[in-house]
Amino acid sequence: TIPLPPIHGKSSGKIPPCHPIFRRPMMRRKNILLMIASLVLILVSSYFRYQGLKFVSNDVIVFIFPWYEYVEKYGLREALRHDFLNFNYSLPYLYLIAIANQTSSFLNRGSYTKLFGLLFDIFSAFMIYKIVFHKYREFALSFFAGALFFTLPTIVLNSSYWGQADNTFTAFLL
Repeated sequence: TIPLPPIHGKSSGKIPPCHPIFRRPMMRRKNILLMIASLVLILVSSYFRYQGLKFVSNDVIVFIFPWYEYVEKYGLREALRHDFLNFNYSLPYLYLIAIANQTSSFLNRGSYTKLFGLLFDIFSAFMIYKIVFHKYREFALSFFAGALFFTLPTIVLNSSYWGQADNTFTAFLL
């Protein structure tokens, strides 16, 4: 066996309860609980996000669907040449939707918009993971922070139910 180093200059042969060797199981337990909580959060969020795919908001009907129809009517290349003043979204977002319109053979209209929201929610959660990991250097805590962001009701409702693009732009600020 390897002898333990003396603690505070004394070597009594007994290991005091505050020794780092006793903290390891506690840290493991905390990390396991954080990982389990993270996975539960992700599963709950995924369930609600899936339920939100069925919902089509008025904003999507009024502002996004006309753009889809415009692209379907004129084709991608021709639609991108026309005036964008009649649409309520920024040009980069309209470009993304126009490109996503090409997937109409296997996705319904409402899902494209929500697909972009989901992708940027995942990107934002990853960036929050990176920020927390940079600060604390703990994988489980960082993963939990990202999972917690991914499960926030405002994030889930905004992208998965309402089909909004807010996080598409905010993700780059992280």
